[in-house]
Amino acid sequence: MGIVLALTPEFGGQKFGPFDATSIALGSDADQCHIALSQDLGIYPVHTWLAQNGSNWIIQPADARARVFLYRGGRGPSINVTTATTIANGDRFALATEQGVQFVLEIAASSAQTRNEHNRPGSRGGRRPPTAQDMGNEIKRQIGVSVMTSGPGAKANHFLYRLKSGAYFQPRYIVGALIAVGGMLMTGCSGLLVAISQFL
Repeated sequence: MGIVLALTPEFGGQKFGPFDATSIALGSDADQCHIALSQDLGIYPVHTWLAQNGSNWIIQPADARARVFLYRGGRGPSINVTTATTIANGDRFALATEQGVQFVLEIAASSAQTRNEHNRPGSRGGRRPPTAQDMGNEIKRQIGVSVMTSGPGAKANHFLYRLKSGAYFQPRYIVGALIAVGGMLMTGCSGLLVAISQFL
C-alpha cells in the first residue's frame, strides 16, 4: 500500500507519489530525501520521515531539533511529534512551525494493484509510453512544485492564501497595521519638522 503526500492548498496543492517505498524522507537535501524543500523554510537536510509499520504508517522527526506538527483528520489542535507517531489517511502535518509547509497524507493503491486494474478485461491494456506532451507537462509540474516549495514562492503563496481567506482581517492584524502606519507617519512628520526648522 503506497502513499501520496499532497501540499495543502495554501502551499500549491501539488501531489507527490504514490510512493511504494516503505520509508519516505522529507528535508532540504535532495540527495537524501524523496521530497526536497528549501532550507529557508527552516527545514533540516533530513527533517522527517514516514515509514510503513505493518498496515499502518508512522511519522517521526529525523533530527532531534526538527519540529513536526500533526493534525488529526486535517484539523487542529496540533500534536508536537517527537517520537514515532501513527499517521492516518487524511491527517495533515506541518514542518518547522505550526504554520510551516504542510502536507496531507493520502493512502494510495499499490503499483501492483494499479497495474492489475489497468490490465483487467476491458481496460486499455496497461500504461502507455510517455509522449513529448507528457514530458512537457511533468517539467511544468516540477517547476511549479519548486516555486511553491522554495522560500520566496512558498511565502508569497501563503500570504495570498491568508489574504483570500480573510485571515489578515482579524483585529490583531488590523491593529498591528494601524500602529505600524501611525509609527511611520509620526517618524515622517518629525523628520519634516526638523527639516523645516533648519530653514527658519
